[in-house]
Amino acid sequence: MNSFDINRVHWEKGKFQPWYLNEKPVNLKDLNYNGDEELIVINLSGKQYGFLLREVVYHHIIQGKLNDVDFILTFCGVCNAGVLLSPLIKNKLYHFRETGVYNGQQVFEDIETHTLWNHLTGEALYGELKENTLEYIGSLNMTTISGVNKTLPDLPIYISGRKKIYRNIMRFVIKVILGKRNKNWLPPHFQKTLPEVSNELPKMTMGLAIKIKDKLRFYPAESFKENELRDEFNGTKITVRIENKVPKAITETGEYPFQLFTRWYAFILTYPNGELFKE
Repeated sequence: MNSFDINRVHWEKGKFQPWYLNEKPVNLKDLNYNGDEELIVINLSGKQYGFLLREVVYHHIIQGKLNDVDFILTFCGVCNAGVLLSPLIKNKLYHFRETGVYNGQQVFEDIETHTLWNHLTGEALYGELKENTLEYIGSLNMTTISGVNKTLPDLPIYISGRKKIYRNIMRFVIKVILGKRNKNWLPPHFQKTLPEVSNELPKMTMGLAIKIKDKLRFYPAESFKENELRDEFNGTKITVRIENKVPKAITETGEYPFQLFTRWYAFILTYPNGELFKE
């Protein structure tokens, strides 16, 4: 990532509440939502847990301990990406919250030192803990209720239930205005945090970013929209296909590499050495 310019941060301190997990879950089969309701499913030490995407989009940061694993779930609704990180630094537990926008993506801070962190790489960008990077502990599986209700009917789903009106408005903005109706438009307060972005693609183009070993490649959604895509990247054969409305990449050995279904600008600004797939 290029050097950090704090003058480009759009501050949002206190606008979004982090979700410090203490609720009891409900089973997926007991939820009263439509089958197309979007979920984020995480895997911690072999056990899976689910969250409603509409709630994750509002909170930006979910922090807790499940299956004896401390974790942070980060997610930026506009760039449509997030990861699982460890909140432990040298065995000390820190607490995190969204605090602003940088490079058109959320930036978060720890409450203890107010150090700023990148929400995808876990890299400390600015502040007392700048020389540290939060450990990556897993990716997010984006799916729908109908995509898992047969295979995981007892999947524990955590519900925050907070700010229902606000989270529904945000979901509409992200899914409709930035999704179905989007014509390469980015909210102004996001736009002003951007540096120059590579024009190889329109900046809001959705695609699947895949990491194989030490290299990353961005596959535009159009390349696998109609049919599954097969490619060999960094010595590994992969297949990209749509599963439950979400693209997934799998290797020929049945493994799921690190992958993000995100926008071009978020990919190329976070991973400036990443490459674009070209047919």
